[in-house]
Amino acid sequence: MIEHRAQVVSLEDIVQKVWQRSHVSDNLVRQVISALRGHLDDNARPYRIIKTIPKQGYLLDIEVTQSKISKPNLGAKINQYWRWGAGVALIGCSVLSGIHYFSHSAPSQRINEVTKLVIHPFTLESEQDSDLSDSIENYLFYGLNSKGIDVYRHRLNSDADQLRGSLTEQGNSYKLTLFLDEGEGQAVKLEKTFTLDDYFTAIGDLATELKTEINHDDWQYQPSNHQVTSVNNLDDWHVISEGIESLYSGSDELDSITAELDEIHQQGRDNYLVDALLSYSSSVEYLKHQDESTKAEALMFAKEAFEQDPRCDISNLSLGLALIINQQYDQAYPYLSYAVETAPSALGYYLLYKVDQKTKNNKGADYYHKRFQSMASKPLDGLFVLSALK
Repeated sequence: MIEHRAQVVSLEDIVQKVWQRSHVSDNLVRQVISALRGHLDDNARPYRIIKTIPKQGYLLDIEVTQSKISKPNLGAKINQYWRWGAGVALIGCSVLSGIHYFSHSAPSQRINEVTKLVIHPFTLESEQDSDLSDSIENYLFYGLNSKGIDVYRHRLNSDADQLRGSLTEQGNSYKLTLFLDEGEGQAVKLEKTFTLDDYFTAIGDLATELKTEINHDDWQYQPSNHQVTSVNNLDDWHVISEGIESLYSGSDELDSITAELDEIHQQGRDNYLVDALLSYSSSVEYLKHQDESTKAEALMFAKEAFEQDPRCDISNLSLGLALIINQQYDQAYPYLSYAVETAPSALGYYLLYKVDQKTKNNKGADYYHKRFQSMASKPLDGLFVLSALK
């Protein structure tokens, strides 16, 4: 794109030049373009730097200069993270250096630092608030789980930061008090008062505040990737957050909410999270009953979710799983790799393990299985999707 700056580059040209083969999905190219836009802070539509030219391709619209810079030693990580697109990594480095991206880079050792966080059940004033409490826990899990923070729920882990809290009613409002214990003998206290009308803004801001307290040096974190911006109906979020919890745990306990997800979809309140969860539900149904129609349905919903938000780890996880049950293992790898780099999860690492196992990459399979074991909170047989993929 630098070589053809200010010119429209077609999707086909990108595939041929970067991957040097024709069998590359359009979705994969869009994912790479989306990732580059994210690194360039080109997030607002219409895009300013990498412009989309309808039915023609993409256009790089920015002045590019070369700088002599010293890059961090990321060789090993690039090999794991971008195995599916070494050429893309080179393009990305060139573009980023052109706007002095590496002036914001951190030492390589910082990238390897991961903080573990356990979210404990909140103390409630009334059991009637249990659904609201669960939805907040799920929001914080979704909002905080990122490359620099591994988040667990309701799990004993002595070497992790601990997050405890209480939820109380105050008339028409709620007060959430959180205590973050980072193991230094003193807990950080955070409080947020909110109503059901400003729930998403308040809890989203709280997730960002917590992220800053836990790992304020994480220069790669993008709050927009971990805040719920596509849902504005709290009843919908109760259903969606329950589905997210099931997905991350590899559970098959979606029967009670699949009909509700479908209703949200049919009534026009659809979004990438709903489609991703419907895909996951269809994948679970296929693994249970081997119905070919549910296998195709899983892939259809997953592609719709990815089209809406290619940078969401849940979209990428659901698409990776759908491709696996459709036996498209090579195509599943980039989506799953992106998902675990964005928000590590036991499910993501296990699916990568199965992909490398199926493609005879024993070294990769061993690596991902160890990562899975380090994150799994239950034995394999307690996680339906994982045990069904044995």
